[in-house]
Amino acid sequence: MLVSSRLNRSQQCAQVAKKANAILAWISNGVGSGSRAGISPLWAPHSQQDMEGLERVQRRAARLGRGLENKSHEERLRELGLFSLEKRRRRGDLLALCSSLTGGGREGGLGSSSR
Repeated sequence: MLVSSRLNRSQQCAQVAKKANAILAWISNGVGSGSRAGISPLWAPHSQQDMEGLERVQRRAARLGRGLENKSHEERLRELGLFSLEKRRRRGDLLALCSSLTGGGREGGLGSSSR
């Protein structure tokens, strides 16, 4: 993982987006079968610029699926069983909060029963 001296992960996000775009170009130009398999969500960064860059990659990947070309981005995501980057971030934040409140699966947390 790349982290700047200011503890910024933007360089890492840009590198991931660049690599993902290169892979998408290879898929669409050479292998482009139109299969929906293999489209996976990207991890969630913190800065708005990084989120937008990765969201653009997801939009591009979603357009590769056969039969999705003329649908809105939201419809494509729904058909692929994916959520937007923003929704995944919110879900991840809620899961992390829940995990910390319940002791992260360890005995003795707030959510565990006492014996």
